[in-house]
Amino acid sequence: MNDEKKLNGTLKYHRERVEKIDGQIVSLFAQRLRLVRKIELFKRKLNMPVTDMSIEERRLNLVEEKAKKKNLGEEFPNIMRKLFSFLIEEYRDIEIRQRKSAEKK
Repeated sequence: MNDEKKLNGTLKYHRERVEKIDGQIVSLFAQRLRLVRKIELFKRKLNMPVTDMSIEERRLNLVEEKAKKKNLGEEFPNIMRKLFSFLIEEYRDIEIRQRKSAEKK
């Protein structure tokens, strides 16, 4: 029974650490979104398109390379690429909505 208590305590500790990291990730994504919004303002003032596929692909390749260096298996770089592809797509949609909203004013 003592071993079970110890295991449950260790499990709880690790879950709490994951929750803390999740909070940090949310904060980082929020910082990223604030920067994306600023970038969109500059792109609009410079009459630049919302999408630049070469920048997006370069960013995805960089994320994938950084993930490979973590040596967490073959699936980790793929997961990171998918995650960042999703983020870029979502933030691009935000940029498009922001631009449309600004054009209406």
